[in-house]
Amino acid sequence: MAKNFTSGGVDFDDLFDPDIMGDGPAAPWLTSGGVALKYAALSYGSKRANVGFTSSTGVDVSNLWAAKGSAVYVIEGLHGKGLHASEQALTNQQTVSAQVSVALRSDGTWAVFGATTRGSFPQSAPTSGTWLPSGQSASGYQVQFEVVSSGSADRRVTTSAATYQSLSATQTVGFVLPDFSAVNATERSASATITIRLRRVSTGTVSTTVLSAYLSTTGYT
Repeated sequence: MAKNFTSGGVDFDDLFDPDIMGDGPAAPWLTSGGVALKYAALSYGSKRANVGFTSSTGVDVSNLWAAKGSAVYVIEGLHGKGLHASEQALTNQQTVSAQVSVALRSDGTWAVFGATTRGSFPQSAPTSGTWLPSGQSASGYQVQFEVVSSGSADRRVTTSAATYQSLSATQTVGFVLPDFSAVNATERSASATITIRLRRVSTGTVSTTVLSAYLSTTGYT
């Protein structure tokens, strides 16, 4: 519904994306039907040109809200990321394994990890970031992890949130090539698509973040 605030003859509803996630900043000095204007936070998208409506400090409201059509609701730094772990056995090594994991922590941060039999396997940057929108509480969100994998090797998925679970506690998902004898030249590999669905409890709105994973191990002859 038009808000009757316009810039260049265009209503604000056609200039800014709607507040789908429910955490968009309000402009209490601009009201429509007695309700403060509120659109998607700028952090979800990109800034449009100034619209000529400013706060008491002179800041244009285009610095608050995402331009129409620009908002993308994903976890920044995680969406589209590729995780990888591989292990080439050393002579006389008994077993090989590889795994990657993602954690959404109750403090509002996320992190990714990789490991093999011999220890940690570094991931490409960024390896951590923030999933929780500014000013929100982790208890107001739930997460669900879905992993779709392929490959001929035996592989496993470990997760604390196969169904929606509260982020008042840290939730994790892992993709694993389990221990396998290294005393041969066997090569194993598997790949997966990891989907993270983040749901805001108060509104039921869901943002979907997708990343990929690739694991491989090779024994020795």
